[in-house]
Amino acid sequence: MRREPSHSGPTDPSVFGEPHQRAEPNRGDPSEQRAAQILGRERARPATTYSDAQNVSDEPDIFPRGRLLIDRDWSCSACGYNLRGLEVGHPCPECGHLELYRPPPASARSYGTWLDERVAATPASGVWWVVAGCLPWGGVAALVAAVVGVGMVPMNVAARLPMVLLYEAPAEELLKIALVAFVIDVRPYLFRRAWPIYLSAALSALTFALAQNAAFFALLAPSAGLALTLYRWLAIPAVQIACSLVVAAALVRVWQQCLSERRPPRVTAALGGLLLAAALHAAYYGIELSLEKMFGPWR
Repeated sequence: MRREPSHSGPTDPSVFGEPHQRAEPNRGDPSEQRAAQILGRERARPATTYSDAQNVSDEPDIFPRGRLLIDRDWSCSACGYNLRGLEVGHPCPECGHLELYRPPPASARSYGTWLDERVAATPASGVWWVVAGCLPWGGVAALVAAVVGVGMVPMNVAARLPMVLLYEAPAEELLKIALVAFVIDVRPYLFRRAWPIYLSAALSALTFALAQNAAFFALLAPSAGLALTLYRWLAIPAVQIACSLVVAAALVRVWQQCLSERRPPRVTAALGGLLLAAALHAAYYGIELSLEKMFGPWR
């Protein structure tokens, strides 16, 4: 005997309460509206938006098949040695590292395809937005450094010196160069030459030093003499800019490798430059604090 539903509303626990069995039209789940909107926007985008974002050619070639030769400049990710002319999977002759990444086939869409298209579609003047953005960024970085650093904390030289060497100097160098490193990592095509990278790093360091000096004279030495004033306004910008240019030189090598080999930039390869800049910066602070300990505060 066929059972007829007594009601087909949303509270009916039987199969006749399912959406497709109800008499009224199915309005859909409201929680799915946002997902439908997102899918609609994604369908409206060109296919290249997704085809170049991640490609199997950019994945590690863990099990290479056959004897494939690296037919273009391709650096070892461990030491930077050019592996061109070697077989895929051959250990690096310089350091013995087994490079798992290989150049994608010429016909495959990859990071290099995306990079070429972005370079062609982006005007060269776009780099000036990055250069201009580094001016306010230096001030922001100085503010963050003042909040998380120890430069404004009153403590004796013996306690402050280790903090400066191990924490404050590396933190300042990282903050000053952060915007330039970020652009190289996600938008390397904005830079067409090396000098805007150096200029951006120098401008960020300059505004960092100016903001740092302004805070120093306002909070720590409001009645400073002429000698200290001249020293701070000449020496601090010079030291900050010089250290940032050291990091910028390491980032330039990363950027050049990205454009020449058409592969994602490895910003972590610039860590050596960052550590060198931090060491130079810390050495300057160490000399300054040591002189202050021997001759007293210079006010």
